[in-house]
Amino acid sequence: MKKESGRTMKIENHLPAGQVAGFLRALADELEGKNEGGLQGYGIDLQDFNKIKLGLRRGETGELFLKIKVKESAGRPTAAAPEKRQKRDDEDPGRLQYKILKKRMKANFATLGKALNAGALPDHSVVQSFLRDAKEMTAWPGYGDPFYDEFNRLCLAFAQADSGKDPARLTECYHDLAACMKSCHERYKR
Repeated sequence: MKKESGRTMKIENHLPAGQVAGFLRALADELEGKNEGGLQGYGIDLQDFNKIKLGLRRGETGELFLKIKVKESAGRPTAAAPEKRQKRDDEDPGRLQYKILKKRMKANFATLGKALNAGALPDHSVVQSFLRDAKEMTAWPGYGDPFYDEFNRLCLAFAQADSGKDPARLTECYHDLAACMKSCHERYKR
């Protein structure tokens, strides 16, 4: 018997103890049906969940780290749920497969980071390859669409910094891109 899997949403927060307690109260109320939608402020929708995992640990300075994983039931996607990409008949056959595209982007991004960390300007061809792939990647629906506009804006800033041969600005843009990618991958990476 084949098991259908739904979408998994991961959220990690550093919270004061009072906010963790408030979250746990809101979770209990939501599960009892007392406060429907009370967790939306945390980016969580429990309308169609299958499994919830909570992790709570205390940091060295006393702050609390709350980790939540919500596995949604297969069936109906929620408004924020990325849908699985299906190949269309009118799709360009020369278009790269998403997985291959992402692997190349990851390698190019690491190369860019190494050059910038060494205080050098990255090779222009690597920058261009990364930017071309970034444009292609953001054309694929269902892999982090809410982040695409911001990501494209940051890529444009990176391209402008590359044109100006400004290592400080390139490094700043690189870190902004890394933060955007991290946020997207935490929520959408499968």
